[in-house]
Amino acid sequence: MFSKREVNLGCTAALVPMFGEVDKKPRPLDREVITIGRARGCDIGLDAPEISTLHCVLYWTVSGFKVRDCGSRSGTRVNGTVPRHQPLADGDLLQIGPFTFKFSMPATLAGDSRKMAALWLEHCQRSRRNLARLALTMRKKLHARY
Repeated sequence: MFSKREVNLGCTAALVPMFGEVDKKPRPLDREVITIGRARGCDIGLDAPEISTLHCVLYWTVSGFKVRDCGSRSGTRVNGTVPRHQPLADGDLLQIGPFTFKFSMPATLAGDSRKMAALWLEHCQRSRRNLARLALTMRKKLHARY
């Protein structure tokens, strides 16, 4: 089992730091939406004057991960160009202010859209089960009070 800071690059997508004043450990992309910025609540926190409070968002779709700039001053670039709704591919360079990351997508997930759709369905089912469990717990607590 991997700790929160360790990343098994064979199982999950990750951002691998290439350049910038940041530790060189890969950042796992293990959520539907990953926020990147200078704010405390961001999933990936980057500390530099060129980084906005909420700089950009990486989000997962059935076609793969996509990036969206959140109106930052210095912008977000993928392979030197401004991203326009195209999915990220394995090996793409993501430039966020003075930081550069390499997008790493496991070969087992990269070319198989059916596998990505199956993972998405599994995630939705797990979320539904968690919500149902939470609702039942809240219902029991309400009944116990009254």
